[in-house]
Amino acid sequence: MFESLVRHIEQFNTIIIIGHRFPDGDCYGSQVGLKELIQLQYPGKKVYAVGSGFIPSFDVLGTPDQIDDQLFKDALAICVDTGDMDRLEDSRFRLAAKRFKIDHHIDSYPFDGESLVLTHCIATAEMITMMAYQLNWKLNQKAAWALAMGIITDSNRFLYDLVSAQTFSLMQYLMSSGFQIQEIYARLYQTSLTTFPIKQHIYAQVQTHSRGIIFCIFTQDDLKKLQLTPMQAVGYVNMLANVTGYPIWFMAAEDSKQVHIEIRSSNIEVQSLALSYGGGGHLKASGFRLPSLEHIPTMIEQIKVE
Repeated sequence: MFESLVRHIEQFNTIIIIGHRFPDGDCYGSQVGLKELIQLQYPGKKVYAVGSGFIPSFDVLGTPDQIDDQLFKDALAICVDTGDMDRLEDSRFRLAAKRFKIDHHIDSYPFDGESLVLTHCIATAEMITMMAYQLNWKLNQKAAWALAMGIITDSNRFLYDLVSAQTFSLMQYLMSSGFQIQEIYARLYQTSLTTFPIKQHIYAQVQTHSRGIIFCIFTQDDLKKLQLTPMQAVGYVNMLANVTGYPIWFMAAEDSKQVHIEIRSSNIEVQSLALSYGGGGHLKASGFRLPSLEHIPTMIEQIKVE
């Protein structure tokens, strides 16, 4: 299963690992975890994880690498956690000598290079952990911490339905490195008083629809007042989860050009909706963009509620 990826890794002395825009825990955890694993198995290789990273993990995993364009010329670019090349955070991946994709999303967009896509995995980090386990690779605490963070965040703390016995078996393997899982949760659940007005806004402005949908909208004025970026705002989407009678929920945030949407469901497929708007994600957790707030009523009517 992982033979082609290993051949690519062994072929290149310089490897650059790239994730998607607005990286989450799985994206950055996969980048850092894979970087550590490659360096452990092949000490002579130069490996970089580039992008903006996942801030809650910086004190443990460090910040992303800053590299010059020239390094891409003879490098392998490993693209993780995205099915769409246009969503990759560092567009310089196109300068690489060769590209390889590792992803767990449904493969809906063309990729210029070879790829390994396992849609039954809850996270890209789960795929990378599986590779390390099956190949009996050396593992250190930093790699294990990064990959565990990826699995925990993309599974929504093991709540999503793609979580399997394999997921927990691989988590056991990662935890055998000696890191404390509580350290990850402490960072993910950490909050501050500055988030209170945001949560107050969400609960005060929440709206419902008779089709079993609950949602909240952040206008540009709201974002300015709350000092939020659109991506930070829609990141609060799961505050609307598990409300009785509303199996679908979404968060919308407006910027000067478009409206960012993050949509979730407990039992209904929402990925096709995201794909129809040029977005993507998982069957029950996806993201996309709308041209304006005026498109939200039409979008709601397009959600398949049955």
